[in-house]
Amino acid sequence: MREKAGRLELKVSDNGKGITEKQISDTKSFGILGIRERVHLWRGKFKIHGVRDKGTTVIVNIPLPTQEKVND
Repeated sequence: MREKAGRLELKVSDNGKGITEKQISDTKSFGILGIRERVHLWRGKFKIHGVRDKGTTVIVNIPLPTQEKVND
């Protein structure tokens, strides 16, 4: 996790089987759906990418409040 250009970035990777596009888009993938919903609530962005037999990477970016927003 790090701050990058006014955003909070969380990047998680593994070295497993690698998620497929079919699994990513499956409407029954409730874990992925839950992540997307939570990230959306924070006006953020979510990416997930898998490479067969290499692993999966999930990246979440959430905008950090500016000083003006904090004082409102």
